[in-house]
Amino acid sequence: MNNKGRSYRFRGDVVNYLRAAGFTKARARTETRVLSAELRDARDTGDIIGLCPWTLAVRSGQSIDLSGAMNEVKGEAERAGSSLFASIQLRRAHPASEAYVTMPLHVFTQVLAQTEAP
Repeated sequence: MNNKGRSYRFRGDVVNYLRAAGFTKARARTETRVLSAELRDARDTGDIIGLCPWTLAVRSGQSIDLSGAMNEVKGEAERAGSSLFASIQLRRAHPASEAYVTMPLHVFTQVLAQTEAP
């Protein structure tokens, strides 16, 4: 399987895991190949949609690039008008439920504030 195929499969695995966990509106954003790469990037608002107010990017590269992942998903969140964003990254040789989820500390504190009083 090529890199694109692995990427789509992992994205599907993440969506299936989220749905099984009760997030039934989660779905993979459809690819719009008829648009130029530049226009697709300008309209990109995340790889998994249906989880408002979250913007989620999914990565399954050979190595983990936290800085690059955060830059990518932050831009997608800005285009979507969302302040909550995270990157889900493949953990090699593990199921989707064991993937890494990364976000900046300021986003994490927003999540904590919603669940627990300081």
